[in-house]
Amino acid sequence: MKFQFKSRIIILIFCHLILANANWLLAQTHMPADPYYLLFNEKAQFDGKLPMQSNFFRPIYFNTDSTSFSFIIRSETYYNDNAPNQENMDVRYFSKGLGSFKSIQLAFNSPYFSFMAEPYIMPNRFLSVKGISRVGWEGPFSVLNDQPLSGEQRSLNSGIRNLLAAVHYKGIGFGWHAGNRWWGPSIHTSLQM
Repeated sequence: MKFQFKSRIIILIFCHLILANANWLLAQTHMPADPYYLLFNEKAQFDGKLPMQSNFFRPIYFNTDSTSFSFIIRSETYYNDNAPNQENMDVRYFSKGLGSFKSIQLAFNSPYFSFMAEPYIMPNRFLSVKGISRVGWEGPFSVLNDQPLSGEQRSLNSGIRNLLAAVHYKGIGFGWHAGNRWWGPSIHTSLQM
């Protein structure tokens, strides 16, 4: 029992030292809207100077003149000790408590066909949250993203985050995309159309 306690303390100190000095650790991703700086950010991503973030809204296109395969594993952990705040992070809604998001993205691109699938799992440990009262406030902003979700609104613990298939030739194509919640009326593609 005493050894187990000491080992937990050592692991906690080790993780703290690693994470405290990790300036690459990002909780939210901000990108400038100015096209001038946006191009610099995208170039830095493609050059490997900045990491490819999973919660950028802008789509990233690959060269369709070649065949490429992509395999990305994501593992993100969140701890929230306050009211929930959904920052337009698609299926990643974390209430009060500890939550994690894990996914595997498989993508294939060729001169004539593109395919992408990203299954995910979110083993979350939610705590109960008291909603913020807005008595007497009836208006367009009466329901904000700092409220706990009811049972039917909660995200699934697993599913397909993105599923895309497209046929294209010389810049013209037809595709199908099923994405999960993003900006708009709970449909990922509502803002992209």
